[in-house]
Amino acid sequence: MDKICVLMSTYNGDKYIKEQLNSILTQRGDYELKVLIRDDGSTDDSCSVIESIKDPRIKLYRLEQNEHISHATNYGFQKVTGAYLARIDSDDIWYPQKLEKQIKEIEKQIQQLRKQENEIAQKTESSDIQKAQESFSKAIDAGKYIDVYA
Repeated sequence: MDKICVLMSTYNGDKYIKEQLNSILTQRGDYELKVLIRDDGSTDDSCSVIESIKDPRIKLYRLEQNEHISHATNYGFQKVTGAYLARIDSDDIWYPQKLEKQIKEIEKQIQQLRKQENEIAQKTESSDIQKAQESFSKAIDAGKYIDVYA
């Protein structure tokens, strides 16, 4: 089972955060979910609302003062673990199948890339083998080949 880490930076988002977390925690799919929230020095009830949701998948990190979203997000990136990362803004609400659809699309694209990689490798190998065989044949015809095992 793959692990998806959802990273959210929040600042004074107490109006939306409960609904937002519910939209994350109720995502459909067969994967392990972890939610990292980096609070950027909120002065409202954001942290209290987050802490009121008793779910072991949620991990809250607090900054004492507002450092702005880029600092909070970069801090969060340092804490991320898992096969996939999903980032969400603190006022976004997700459809129930969002992560499931995105993971399927990512996996589909990975499979397509692997197929293309194999096709390129086969063409390259065939071409290289063919070139080597042609060089070998020319060397034999020119009398430049020495069989070291003879």
